[in-house]
Amino acid sequence: MAHDPHANAPTPSPAPRSPDASPEPVDGVLRMATLSHELANLLDGSLRCLTLARTDLRDSFAEVDAVGRASRRLDTVWQAMERMASLVDGAMRDASRGLARPGGPVGAIPIVESVHHAVDVLAPLASAALTRIETSFDEAASSIPTGPLYTPILNAMQNAIQAIDRTRRPGRVAVEVRIQGEGAQRCVVVRVSDTGPGVPPNFNPFAGLHAPGGHGIGLALSAAIVHGLGGTVQLTNGPHGRGAAFTITCPVRALAQAGDGAAA
Repeated sequence: MAHDPHANAPTPSPAPRSPDASPEPVDGVLRMATLSHELANLLDGSLRCLTLARTDLRDSFAEVDAVGRASRRLDTVWQAMERMASLVDGAMRDASRGLARPGGPVGAIPIVESVHHAVDVLAPLASAALTRIETSFDEAASSIPTGPLYTPILNAMQNAIQAIDRTRRPGRVAVEVRIQGEGAQRCVVVRVSDTGPGVPPNFNPFAGLHAPGGHGIGLALSAAIVHGLGGTVQLTNGPHGRGAAFTITCPVRALAQAGDGAAA
């Protein structure tokens, strides 16, 4: 597969803004787009979980494990609805909030727990796409708050599943959370890789344009959120052009500050 050299380069961080500068109008548009995009993803996963839970409950008299599966899926939907309510509440309480500020208390949730929830939300979509989701975490990551990274993580996982679905073959999505560096330089690295067709040639993943099988704008929003935290995002092809990997690198200090602000 042809390889696009621009797809492997980290997106440049935006130029520093003067503390006295007023927010640009585009910030409000991006905030609304971020909110809408995450709500759409959560609603899609919730509706799929509810559909499967209803099927499990119908089959509960014939299969003992069906009630347990239905209960877990309803728990997933409850958590997703709680996050949606928190997002809307945060947006209503502070219309001037920046992209790198989470809405409500959800930003204080450990990043490992958020990844597990994203797996549960996307499980029905992954099952329909014959995709297995695997997770791997550094032990040190268990104490790192999610901040506003849930949106980029959920979007990256959904994009990976959809990419595999386009191949019409079973596949695998791997989600890794690692900690690198020490002290004030510590960063959390989240890598979502897949066995799909890879990054299309000449495709600028962060231009906000429509991507094959997706809305496209999610990648641009993810980059804006991570840049707001002082981090970087990178979309690369896998070895020999097989599959793709979306990598987030974010200062732990920024996530800790965001988590403290969310919990306050």
